Amino acid sequence: MSDKYSKKQVFSTWVDDYSDELLTWASYKLDSPSVAEDLVQDCFLAAFEGYDKFEGRSKPKTWLFSILNRKIADYYRSHQNDFKNYADPHIAKAEETIQGFFTSDGHWENMEVDPIWEDEKALLDHSDFRAKFEGCLADLPILWQEVIKAKYLQNLTANEICQDLELSTTNYWQITHRAKLLLKKCIETYWQ
Repeated sequence: MSDKYSKKQVFSTWVDDYSDELLTWASYKLDSPSVAEDLVQDCFLAAFEGYDKFEGRSKPKTWLFSILNRKIADYYRSHQNDFKNYADPHIAKAEETIQGFFTSDGHWENMEVDPIWEDEKALLDHSDFRAKFEGCLADLPILWQEVIKAKYLQNLTANEICQDLELSTTNYWQITHRAKLLLKKCIETYWQ
């Protein structure tokens, strides 16, 4: 009886100490706040059920984050068809836009560099630019958003991203290239 009480007490402390960090991480990895909250809750439930298996070799925070990362990966695996469905009009629109970047023989349509990119590092400090960038990012297909966020915001390696999102290396590089083209086009169109 006292073991159960101490387990509940320890778990209550963990929920208080780590909920915010876990939710921040899940929100960063997912676009839906409600899904992020559900996965954090699932993480704590799984940890509570598996508490007896926790041997204390790592810190509780590390253990909880590993459970949460598995929950996030499981979520993406279970929704894989949602992200990879190329019949999705969002992806079809993106692919159609990309075709406009090239001539019929596969060369670049326009090689001019937009002047907004002359001081690109300063753009990141501009709040209006960041808002436009986030809007352009949100217009990408969901899987493409996840790849860009993982690569440029989380600084994950290509191998880590391919493993997390179950992508082939070729598919990863195609998505990265196409997403960057669309982001560039969107920013050049809407940022003045």
